[in-house]
Parts: sequence; structure tokens; C-alpha cells
Amino acid sequence: MKSRRDFLKVAASSVIATQTTGIQNAVASVAQPQSEEEAFVQWYDVDRSVTNLENAYWNVMARPVMEQYFRELTYINRRNVPFVRGVLPDESLPAELLKVRVAVANLINADVEEIALTRCGTEALQDLIIGYNRLTPGDSVIFGDLDYDAMQNNMFFLKERRGVEIVTFPMPEPATTENILGAYETVLAANPKTRLMLVTHLCHRPAS
Repeated sequence: MKSRRDFLKVAASSVIATQTTGIQNAVASVAQPQSEEEAFVQWYDVDRSVTNLENAYWNVMARPVMEQYFRELTYINRRNVPFVRGVLPDESLPAELLKVRVAVANLINADVEEIALTRCGTEALQDLIIGYNRLTPGDSVIFGDLDYDAMQNNMFFLKERRGVEIVTFPMPEPATTENILGAYETVLAANPKTRLMLVTHLCHRPAS
């Protein structure tokens, strides 16, 4: 398992690798930090009087990303309709979105066709759930009581639109690896028609 320091290093490199030359130049202009922690922290202009443990909810931009964001926003506002109706829909043109997809694909060694850009992790997972096309009426979908609310709502959407059966179960206490795996094994064994299951890597709320 990666340490927090390793994760920050990968995240920081991802921010740089997927941005345009303008962002890379902005990052390069920052003075050399004294530590790896400072290399990551100095990119963010946030309120330091509180410790924010819910950063993913707001998706705070790093300073060089924010600066490039405003440059791109200014460009689109200037071009407006000709840009949206001319550049973006035409696959024969070097569309800006395609450039980003290519950069992301190169970063993770994937094919461009495998890359889909979304606004956040919640939207990405919602697209995967709603777009899953191997469900038929009577199939089961499973999720635990601590799974993210928006994802649970999408499972109920599948019940309404696809006619699937909703199966939920409580996460065990104490939440040991053995107990959690046992809970999933039990619910899967009891529902052989399961076709889709939501498994949360890290819960955003306590079990009690």
C-alpha cells in the first residue's frame, strides 16, 4: 500500500503531466521547496486556520491549475459560440478536449478510447452505474448501508428504470477485514442473480 507521501508525489506529478505548457511553466517558476510536503502544500491558497479533511468535496485547484483555468476561461469567453459550435464538435480538428484525453492516456499508458473526462469522481461513478448495460429485470444489485448516498440513489434509479432488485446489508461492527469480507460473502451467496455490486474503498462516515 502506498504511503501518504507516495500518494502526494503521484498526485502532484499527475497535476503537472495533464496540464498545458502554461501550467508547467507556472510550476517551474515556483522556488525550490524545502521538503516534499511543502512542494505539494505551496500550490494551494487555502485557509490554514482549519484542517480540511473533506477536500475532495470541493476539489480545490492548485494555484498553477487555477491560473491556467482562468486563462482558458478567458479564451472561451472571447471565442464563445464559434469555439463551442465550431472547434469542439468537429472530430477532424485538434479539439482541446481531445488533447487532454491524449495527455491523460499517455500518463496512465492507456488507449485514448478508454479515457472519458468527467467533472468529478461522483459523476464518473454515476455514469458507470447508470450506463451499465448488462442488467435485466430480476437481476440483483448490492450495496452496503455505509456506501455513498449519491451512489445508493443511482442503484435505486436502476430499480426504477431497469427493474432490478435492490439488496442492502449493514456493515459489521467491529469493521475488521475478516468481518467485512464475511458480510460480502454472505450477501453474495444469498443472491446468486447479483450482476452489480458497489464496494466502497474508504467510507466518508462512521459506522455508528
